This record gives sequence, C-alpha cells and structure tokens, in this order.
Amino acid sequence: MVNKKENIDYWREVYIEHKFREQDLTGANFENIEFIDSEFIDCNLSMSIFNNAKIHNVKFRNCKLQGIDFTKTHKLVIDMDFNDCYISECNFSGLDINKITFAGSRIMNSDFVNTNLKKADFRNVQFNDVVFHNAEMTKANFLGATGYQINPNTNNIKNAIFELPEAVSFLNYLEIIIRG
Repeated sequence: MVNKKENIDYWREVYIEHKFREQDLTGANFENIEFIDSEFIDCNLSMSIFNNAKIHNVKFRNCKLQGIDFTKTHKLVIDMDFNDCYISECNFSGLDINKITFAGSRIMNSDFVNTNLKKADFRNVQFNDVVFHNAEMTKANFLGATGYQINPNTNNIKNAIFELPEAVSFLNYLEIIIRG
C-alpha cells in the first residue's frame, strides 16, 4: 500500500464513480458525504468517520479498515462490498447489509450483532474474535472460511453454506460431550 496522503480539507459532498487508489485516508472524516458507485482500492481507511455517510454500491478492494463504526452510516443508504480487505475492530451491528460480500478478507475483533447478513458472501474469510449474535445469516456462504464461532442457537443460519472441518465449531454450543 502506498502512503500517499489525500488532502481531506476539501472533501466534496458527493462522489459518483470515483476511484480512491493507494490513499492513506487514516482518520478521514466522511461525515454526511455520499458515495455512489465508487471504489476504494489499496487504501488505508483506519479510524475514518462515516457518520451519516450515504454509501451506495461502494467497493473496498485490498483496503485496511480498522476502528470504523459502520453503525453510524446513513441507515437507508448502505450498500457496500469488501474483497481481500483487512477489517479489524469494526462495528456492523444492527445494519441491514444482506447480500454483502467480504470474500477473501480477514475480519478480526469486529461485531455483527442484530445484523441482517442474509445471502452474505464470506467465502475464504479468515475470522478471529468476531461476534455474531442474533444475526440473520440465511443462505450466507461460508465456503473456505476459517476461525468463525457462530452459535446456531442465537443466530439464524438456515440454508447457509458451511464446510468441514470448520463447521464442527457448531458443536461447541450444543453442551454435549464427544469422546473419540
């Protein structure tokens, strides 16, 4: 990732089909900004503020996103995808982000509480200390995903796709003893 620092003193109110490439946007304030059909590629967005930001069809590719509270975005206009991103200490709780993609990303210490993740794409995601609680994950795809801890008693995983050996982690929540 190149460490070019974007001048954040002159943000526009709306970005349409804009590509942010190799930008260090650490701590950037995107409050009340609207992004439409835009991309962040090889960017560092750590500690950025998205309060009331409208995110419509925004793609994050190979980005670092750390310490971002996505719950503060505009609730009615949030449509984003993450591919091959490093996501740490982010909050996605309470969001309606069905059909979202996180493919190939690494997600750590992040929360998905009361989140609509119906048909979400978590293929090849590496999870570490991620909280899923009361999440709607019907038809979500976890093929190739590792490290997830999902309680099937407190999350809806109906028709979600998992594979062995990772799916054995569901047994941790059944309060049973298995002896070999």
